[in-house]
Amino acid sequence: MSSLEASSLFNVKDMVFVITGGGSGIGAMVAKALGANGAAKVYIVGRRLNKLQEAAEQAVHLSFSHFCFP
Repeated sequence: MSSLEASSLFNVKDMVFVITGGGSGIGAMVAKALGANGAAKVYIVGRRLNKLQEAAEQAVHLSFSHFCFP
């Protein structure tokens, strides 16, 4: 039986994610949270390139690979 501890239920270590609407709001916060908690790569997708670039710049200090696609 798997552990029901929060650390194992929400473990994102070494996983790859695609976040739609990742340039602002909840999407940007989810992307940052995933990166801060061990995600290997986070792809952020959205309609506004400038917002995607801003979100990527804000996350640059986190130790994960991030990519943005308009």
